[in-house]
Amino acid sequence: MKSVSSRFRGWFGRASAVPYCPTFSASTAIERKVGIDAEPAFFADSGSLRAAAEQVAAERPQWRARLLERAYSDCRTGLITYGRRGDRLGKAFPWNSLTNGPGEDALYAARPHRFAFAPRLALAILYGAPLEHILAATLEGWMQVASAGCSKLPYLSNFVVIQRFIALSWALAFLIAKRGDAGYSGRCSAVEHAVLKILHADVRFLAPRLGESYPNNHLLLDNFAGWYIGLLFPEFIEERGWLERYESLWLRELARQTYEDGTGFEHSIHYQEYACEMTAAYVILSRRNDRSVPDWTLDRLKRMLAFQIDLSGPETTPLAIGNGTEDPLFPLDIGEGWGCGAIRELYRALFDSSHSPSPYEDSAAERAFWLLGGKLAPSPAELKRSQSFKSYPIGGFFIFSEPDEGTRLVFRTGPAPGKQLMGGHMHADLLGIYVSVAGNPMVVDGGTYTYRSQVERWPPDLPRWRAYFAGPEAHNGLSIRGVDSLGSLKRDFRDREVAARVATTRLIAGAVGAWVEGKIESQNVYDSYCRGVVHVPGEYWLVYDQLPERISSDAASFALQWVPGAKVEKRSSHEIRVITGEESLSITFSKDLTSPQVLEGSLEPLGGWVSRHYGQLEAAPQVRTTFRGEKGLTAFLLAVGEKSTETVSLQEMRGHQGGLAFRIICGERVDYLLLGPQEAPLGIEAWGIRFEGAWLWLRTIAGIPTRLCWLEGQSLQCEAMGLSLRAPERTSVLELRHSGSALVNPRGTLDGFSICWPGS
Repeated sequence: MKSVSSRFRGWFGRASAVPYCPTFSASTAIERKVGIDAEPAFFADSGSLRAAAEQVAAERPQWRARLLERAYSDCRTGLITYGRRGDRLGKAFPWNSLTNGPGEDALYAARPHRFAFAPRLALAILYGAPLEHILAATLEGWMQVASAGCSKLPYLSNFVVIQRFIALSWALAFLIAKRGDAGYSGRCSAVEHAVLKILHADVRFLAPRLGESYPNNHLLLDNFAGWYIGLLFPEFIEERGWLERYESLWLRELARQTYEDGTGFEHSIHYQEYACEMTAAYVILSRRNDRSVPDWTLDRLKRMLAFQIDLSGPETTPLAIGNGTEDPLFPLDIGEGWGCGAIRELYRALFDSSHSPSPYEDSAAERAFWLLGGKLAPSPAELKRSQSFKSYPIGGFFIFSEPDEGTRLVFRTGPAPGKQLMGGHMHADLLGIYVSVAGNPMVVDGGTYTYRSQVERWPPDLPRWRAYFAGPEAHNGLSIRGVDSLGSLKRDFRDREVAARVATTRLIAGAVGAWVEGKIESQNVYDSYCRGVVHVPGEYWLVYDQLPERISSDAASFALQWVPGAKVEKRSSHEIRVITGEESLSITFSKDLTSPQVLEGSLEPLGGWVSRHYGQLEAAPQVRTTFRGEKGLTAFLLAVGEKSTETVSLQEMRGHQGGLAFRIICGERVDYLLLGPQEAPLGIEAWGIRFEGAWLWLRTIAGIPTRLCWLEGQSLQCEAMGLSLRAPERTSVLELRHSGSALVNPRGTLDGFSICWPGS
């Protein structure tokens, strides 16, 4: 176990030279802690938990059935650890001989010590399952191993111990709630007593170590745990002022680790989800105990939860940006994975119930149900209409949605300049895109697969999986051969500081469309690389790339990683159509990109792999194309649904003074997209069209204009089309449609406009 100590010392808190040997004897503090109905108040009292269990049986029987099935499986078939089936829970569970995973990954051996199984079994007991003896035997067996001092796994780190403590606090609550059932004596049972002894020993381990963990989410959890223990288990604490001290430390660390827009300084959705769980629990428990919550904390929590639900969408599908192991902080559902459904329900209950509920089949909603004391927000009578564009510029996330909110493109730009970050859990995903169609993920993140990078710990014929999944070639942006945009990954985790930042150089949105552009600021070859995304709602997304001159044409490639099971059809040298089930998405590449290559489960070259869960590896198509032009400007167009069946060609050109212009040709239909330079009054001219403004989309059929949209525009002129338009002043949003002989502006009047439109 020496290697475990050295490898985890930095990331998982202080690892002692010898295993920690707790004692599990009864104490006065344990005897005092015999219930949850007295002050301080838990998330719910025992009567409320019993009533909630009865409510689940009556109104959500699928929750109860799934929970019982999983609990019995843990006890009769074996405990699952990151997809691997292990031994059955009980007295003989092999705590002392749990094996590591691929690459000698100690997370596998450590995971059972987090006790995520304990709330499941305790809730199953509350539902009436006769599993008390198995849970008690499992805990007794664990205490024997822990007290023997022959393994470091029981007390590997603060992180493991805190997760176990939180899990056991909920197990205790469910067990005490069971006392109120007919036939129960109401006295503290043997299994409750075992839980209390472990909780007490865990506090004794944590008390001198809290605050010494790595200064990312581990330190955030340290301070939250100090507050959680001080509030709910004051009998176990001897230090005066403990609760107030840790509340102050927790709030200070929360402010440091989360940005004003709700995103997190680790740039990992999984670890930001941890922060969401902690902060929501802090607010709920503070209110339950009549403790004030700072206004900024409520605002921050609202933004944090909103960020999560905007990324996951109404289908609560996780977007796994950055590292992730999918271990929940509050293991109150059977999933043990992402908690998007729980986050959505917490947001609805705490801030805005007008959003649609989580899908019926999402098991994570049960996590929020228990955190909220056995109730969820009611379904709204009328759903709130969501905005088509959502912006998180500090963390670097922009969501472009169609009227069907499940069809959306997420543009991950990157951490904003001047903002502190913690690089350890970051992936080289700068300026990447992700696409879902009708709620089905299509262009996806590759995932994590493993945290272990040491080549000598893997079989010699295997690729460097850690470097691949954390590096640029597994992501949906630019990859420059042999160079990681965040710096090479030499160890399991990146260094704290990552020099790369992404400046948002254009950000404009309105009812008719949106445009975001980001530019990398770094000290390597990615510096000044620029990508923009333009959305024309109801039509398509256009993604363009501007490469620095120093990048050679054979070194730069772009990838799109598709979900496992996707089928890629090559329609022409520069067009593909990708189908997943009933959904389709077409991609049209500009001529400065090579004909796309499809990799699926390839080892040479390495590509076409997805890890949807930690430790899971699946082959999935990846489309890769290489830059071959000279001017450094490329683009591709994404269209969904019926539009994905159309044959399209795409042309691009640079306008004067830094503007960009694109022409999309589909038979007689030609669309023009003109993006003005930073100095908007200079305007842009391309293909005989001159536009003064920021963003213009013009559709013509057989050379006749039929529709026009602009953002921040003032004038447009095209002599060849007989088209002229001038606004009395800069106009933020304009939409004109020509039908028959009528010219319609569905978004207002045209007072003061000078218009010449052919046929009207």
